[in-house]
Amino acid sequence: MYRRAGFQTTARRLSDGKVVLKVGDGPTMLYKPSIDVTLQSLAPIYQDKMLTAVLTGMGSDGLEGCRAVKKHGGTILTEAEESCVVYGMPKVIFEAGLSDAQAVLPKMFSCIMAHLTS
Repeated sequence: MYRRAGFQTTARRLSDGKVVLKVGDGPTMLYKPSIDVTLQSLAPIYQDKMLTAVLTGMGSDGLEGCRAVKKHGGTILTEAEESCVVYGMPKVIFEAGLSDAQAVLPKMFSCIMAHLTS
């Protein structure tokens, strides 16, 4: 039986430039899967070309990953409190000063497109 939970997803760039994802045992974290682990592996690869959108979610998973995204010049968008089912993950990122913009969910697509075309 294939288990979907309990694994971490990480990325790495191969010598030929391709990026591969690995889903498997990874760092032991409070959350498994953890978006922190995934973002921390993606940020050095995509650097200033990385756009991260953090939507509704509980807890602070994503905070350290978003710190890595910002360190490497990436952009972070967060869902506004008004449309979140749980304003946990977006809140900690916004309060840490890492969010470049906030949008309610129905306007998130437009917000993403505005950042991609600017």
